[in-house]
Amino acid sequence: VENSLFKVHHYFFERESPKFQEMLTRPPPTGQSSYGSLTNPVVLDVTSEEFQQLLWFNSLTSMVHSYEGAKFQDWGCLLSLACDFKFPEVRKLAVRNLEKFNLDLVDHLSLYQECNADEDLLIPLYVQLCA
Repeated sequence: VENSLFKVHHYFFERESPKFQEMLTRPPPTGQSSYGSLTNPVVLDVTSEEFQQLLWFNSLTSMVHSYEGAKFQDWGCLLSLACDFKFPEVRKLAVRNLEKFNLDLVDHLSLYQECNADEDLLIPLYVQLCA
């Protein structure tokens, strides 16, 4: 369902993401409540399913780290969100788990490009490809 409103605590987002820190701490326009409130929600350019993936990860970090059963698509979605919203630790975890799927070099590059991965992930793969 698009245009969904999720009411979640901001702690994880502010703690883990410089991008969310900036979004949630900037002053709101005159006469409006702070960003992240019910009357002035943070609007993200993601689907509700993608945001649920980020919430899934958040719920796992507060429990025993059990990632079994997570599918390739789950980790790809999480990597994309981690790159877009600057969650460095989430990005590292997604990369570690994606590498368990033993992709060939071209598929690996393609995945990282689709996820808008940072250059530090892409450049070593380009070097390998050129070698």
